[in-house]
Amino acid sequence: MHCKVFEGEKDRHTRGQGGSLDMHPDKGLLVIKEAGLYDKFLEHARPEGDVMRILDSDGKVILDEGEDQGGVSGDVKTQDGEFSGRPEIDRTKLRDILLESLEPNTIKWGHRLSRAQPSPDGLSSALTLEFSTSSDNSSPSTFDLVVGADGAWSRVRPLLTDVQPVYAGVGGVEVQIADIDARVPDLARRVGHGTCSAYGDNRAVMSQRNGNGSVRTYAYVRMDAGWREREGIDFDADVPSALRRFVDVYFGSWTDGASKALVLRADPDTVVARDIWMLPVGTRWAHRNGVTLIGDAAHVMPPFAGVGVNVAMQDALVLARQIIGVKDSTDMSGSVSQAIRNYEEEMFDRAEAYVRETMQLQDMQFSERGPYPLAEYFEKQMAAAHAAGDAS
Repeated sequence: MHCKVFEGEKDRHTRGQGGSLDMHPDKGLLVIKEAGLYDKFLEHARPEGDVMRILDSDGKVILDEGEDQGGVSGDVKTQDGEFSGRPEIDRTKLRDILLESLEPNTIKWGHRLSRAQPSPDGLSSALTLEFSTSSDNSSPSTFDLVVGADGAWSRVRPLLTDVQPVYAGVGGVEVQIADIDARVPDLARRVGHGTCSAYGDNRAVMSQRNGNGSVRTYAYVRMDAGWREREGIDFDADVPSALRRFVDVYFGSWTDGASKALVLRADPDTVVARDIWMLPVGTRWAHRNGVTLIGDAAHVMPPFAGVGVNVAMQDALVLARQIIGVKDSTDMSGSVSQAIRNYEEEMFDRAEAYVRETMQLQDMQFSERGPYPLAEYFEKQMAAAHAAGDAS
């Protein structure tokens, strides 16, 4: 079964891919293993990154796993080379591993999808893809099966549903400090090898160590949409001034200077203002032959449970298993249609559960009680993990 991947970006280096990810054993890590990429993964995994520190808006430490604790998930290598927890890996490294595993010419770079529509003859389930930009100005292409993995604002999704993402009630900025150990060692020590997050009054500054020696910070606030226009914060005009205005407006009452510095000392060319979007909880669609969705295209959710990439990779695994299961069928069209239907029925329930979990964790992180709801949640998790270990 031949496939093509159409990618809107010019090449793999067009833009940064974001921060670090923890690979869950039953999701992302399972996909890596089934694809035969586990040895490559081990070359770039960072189990030391799965440690967490939680502070309040005054800089008081509320929960600290410590650099040698191996995280909530107890991330250590066993004697057979396996990880027992959720090892971290940078998004860029994970993407490289996946890209390099593909057959040559599988990816067609520079193809940004503008429209997906039924075939012109109207007699088959095949779909025609049209691209607004193309590296080789190719004409529209027709396929028997289209899998939309094109993100929150998917151009494939309208074939299945008219539901669009809605604002999740949180916005803010993403920034980065490169070579932080040499340039700002006090902030590097503050973050440590994993994540360090401060919470207070419906706002958060969440910092994360990356494998390239940088620290990425997300400063988010629970607030109504339109915050930039409302407060006169213009990142297009003057980034340093906009960052200072952002911190003054939304974190001015915080006495934790390090949290502010992790934003204000950021490299200006890394600053991105973000609104957080999500598809409504329980989004589903009626099955249609020849097309389905995975990842954010199917169930974009806020990032505050850290499961988005893992759920997307699990989507791909479930779908692949279903399709492989019918590859020798004498009725490929009907069998693939049923395989897609099976995948969607499983994915709808699974995704809804993760979106609900994500919204619960968002409420914990953006609370009038500051860091305490999240710290209490993880303390319960750690206590349960220790109890289970003692019982075994």
